[in-house]
Amino acid sequence: DASTTLYAKWTLTPVSVISDVDTVHVPEGGTNTFQVKLSNQPSSNVTVTVSRTLGDLDIAVQAGGTLTFTTGDWDTDQVVTLAAASDADAENGSSTITCDVSDAAYTDKNVTATETDKDTTLTVSNDGNGATAPSGAVIVEKGVSTNIAATANEGYTFANWSVTNGVATIADTNAVSTTATINAPAAVRASFVLKSYTVSYDANGADIGTVPSVQTKTHGVDLVLAVNSGSLAKTGYTFAGWNMATDGNGTDYAEGDTYTTNAAVTLYACWTLKTYTLTVYSDHGSPTPSGVTTNNAGASVDAVVAGSPVEIVGISQYLCTGWVGTGSVPASGPGTNLNFTITEDSTIIWQWSTNYWVELNVTGE
Repeated sequence: DASTTLYAKWTLTPVSVISDVDTVHVPEGGTNTFQVKLSNQPSSNVTVTVSRTLGDLDIAVQAGGTLTFTTGDWDTDQVVTLAAASDADAENGSSTITCDVSDAAYTDKNVTATETDKDTTLTVSNDGNGATAPSGAVIVEKGVSTNIAATANEGYTFANWSVTNGVATIADTNAVSTTATINAPAAVRASFVLKSYTVSYDANGADIGTVPSVQTKTHGVDLVLAVNSGSLAKTGYTFAGWNMATDGNGTDYAEGDTYTTNAAVTLYACWTLKTYTLTVYSDHGSPTPSGVTTNNAGASVDAVVAGSPVEIVGISQYLCTGWVGTGSVPASGPGTNLNFTITEDSTIIWQWSTNYWVELNVTGE
């Protein structure tokens, strides 16, 4: 019988570098690792050089850049450490890490390394009535508090912070200087309001009545001052508007005047002493006071007429018999003097009588 010989058939097994992952994620400012080994036993030592060959320059091989495999440990994983440097942007990066084998019989291995950026963008703005620090879009670290501060323009004061986009945690929305913390792009805004000033009123010794309510003046906006709506009054005095000083030596403001100063102020009721006229009539003698005089309210007045009797030689004489009066003057009285307190317009009319001389001639019988 014929004989047959059968031959073994061999299939070429690929020889390569293998890794435990195809992609490795490296945090910005941090490190991560992957493992490398050979797929087949080499006939002698094999060197694998690991390096970044493409992509983001922030990613680099920190350790394990040169690996040596022997015939004994060719299938033992060796560690490659990648590091991603901190950068000033908020973009994730990507690089190709190549494991280059010195033995041409082995196929190189590429691993994709992605940088997980720890930064994000915070946008800080204002409503146009102030400034902020920082201002505009800035790169900040995720989850880390960022200082923010506001400065108001002239005539404005800070109101609050608000989040206008995304999610942000503001430590104190009512504080001029505070912090904002974000984990993704977000925007915050500083708002300002016009300053306001308190204008208050003081009765300044009034006996009766009430002061007007406190008013608020807005920066740059004129304020019409209050009138004496509460009927403030002081005995013996006339209300004369408002003054910035208790003694009346400050700036005067009439009722309903315009207040233009951008400052808080207390306005005091201004009082002027009332005055009254005293009119004196006398046909004879020398009265004091005489004519029309002006007197402060409550003043003590001494009135006198001198020269009584008034002699008209050889004919007659005039004798003051007293007075009649109006206002604060007693209605009538005898004598040539009187004292009274004036509290209203008043009149004194000195009264005179006429005595005639009579000459008698007597002749004897």
